[in-house]
Amino acid sequence: MVAFKSLIVLAFAAVTLGAPNVRRQLEEGADCTYVVTPSANADGINLSSEVNFMIGDEVAIETNGPIFNGGLKASVNEDGSVTVSGKIAADNLKADELKALLTSWPGNVTLHGLPQNGNLLWTVNSVTCQ
Repeated sequence: MVAFKSLIVLAFAAVTLGAPNVRRQLEEGADCTYVVTPSANADGINLSSEVNFMIGDEVAIETNGPIFNGGLKASVNEDGSVTVSGKIAADNLKADELKALLTSWPGNVTLHGLPQNGNLLWTVNSVTCQ
């Protein structure tokens, strides 16, 4: 019984020590502001879920690894575009590498929204990072 308990403690320690520190990842992440435009009217959708999904999903796909999203915030502009801001990190990219990736999106990447929000496509107009 003692050996079994020791095995469980060792397994937990291995998982805990091997897991990336989310706080560290976000501190080292890219703090950016995006301006995006939906392919159709986005009134009535859960904008917070939409922007967190579409940006997080694209980062995960392009970096081929886990991402850390501190919770992106969105606001609708008068022209119907949406300004999104916040910090995101990728497990396998340094902050400068991620910033370079994100700022390459305008004119090159179309973001895909959630099915429950009508599968909107989002044009990336601009990305600036601090």
